[in-house]
Amino acid sequence: MNLLLNYTTVTANIAGDLLEPAWIRDSLRKLKFGGGKFMVWGYIQYGGVREICRVESNINSPKYQEILATSYIPNHKRGQILQQDGAPSHTSISTSKFLKVKKIKMLQDWPAQSPDMNIIEHMWGRMKEEAWKTKPKNIDEFWEACKTAFFAIPDDFFNKLYESLPNRMDAVLQAHGSHTRYYIWISQH
Repeated sequence: MNLLLNYTTVTANIAGDLLEPAWIRDSLRKLKFGGGKFMVWGYIQYGGVREICRVESNINSPKYQEILATSYIPNHKRGQILQQDGAPSHTSISTSKFLKVKKIKMLQDWPAQSPDMNIIEHMWGRMKEEAWKTKPKNIDEFWEACKTAFFAIPDDFFNKLYESLPNRMDAVLQAHGSHTRYYIWISQH
């Protein structure tokens, strides 16, 4: 059983984040609480198992290892494979040693900056979209809305994402590594 892992930065500032869909940028401009930002780290697993946590600082190697130790490793089951992107905190020597000591099997050679292949990107998009619908009045309300939205996503949604992986791989190969329709969906949501 594969396990996917990633994190996202959730931004709630007046200027908005250019990577967000226009309707979210417009919502950000209307917020009265002046904004702020936090990072959300999380993982998903076929069958709906998931976890997220709020991170107030940048994720360096020691912070990442702390997150893994508290949020991931207690739920890790033998035989699972951890997929993560190429962020420096994920690929550092100290994190590699940490994962080896903890006997965490890793998916090797994951392509850098490959949102077409990374199904958790769809989760982040859906979580943010649903969280903004609650019209949070401050950064803490926004975090609570993100948590609620993340855990409310139906397990069937996860399973369909996992089941789409062979088609995604095929699409990336056919596009010679260029963007696919999966990337377009992510960028619009």
